[in-house]
Amino acid sequence: MVAEARQRPELGGLPGALQQGDVYQLAWPDAGFDACHTERLFHHLEEPGNALAELVRVIRPGGHLVAAEPDFDTLFVDSPNRELTRRVLHLSTDWVRNGWMGRHLRTLLLDGGLVDVTCDAFAVTLMDFATANQLLWLERTARRAVEEGLPAHEDVVAWLAQLEAADRAGRFMSGGTMFVASGGKA
Repeated sequence: MVAEARQRPELGGLPGALQQGDVYQLAWPDAGFDACHTERLFHHLEEPGNALAELVRVIRPGGHLVAAEPDFDTLFVDSPNRELTRRVLHLSTDWVRNGWMGRHLRTLLLDGGLVDVTCDAFAVTLMDFATANQLLWLERTARRAVEEGLPAHEDVVAWLAQLEAADRAGRFMSGGTMFVASGGKA
């Protein structure tokens, strides 16, 4: 990911460096940063509170942390097959380590000792199947559901075909909710 990020043109000329590290044991000294930003990190972690404590450690007093996390239980796909759509989308919530992290983000920051914590929710709407499939793991989740014997293979194939047909017709829509929380270090 670091190598890919270095290739991105939007990073050209920006001050700073990209480094790989362990979020549970950052290589920087205490209070060395004015701010910290995370996006789509905590929902992957086994111990999000420990990671947050480490991020707070490297922020100076008076500094801020901003975190953005999805809430997988708010995912939606416009599909005529409500039952299968609900089943597949709810499975993605359960398969993500912290599928409700978006709604838990404010509590995480408060438990981490941050002050003046705010939290806002934003609807994210995706209008093409390829992007939705990449971000929402539609095919991957549907395949996994079949492997676990939840829906029948042919039902999932038909569901995905409906979504792709909607995309070709310019009628595809999906999305979810992204939560953005911020807080200051006292």
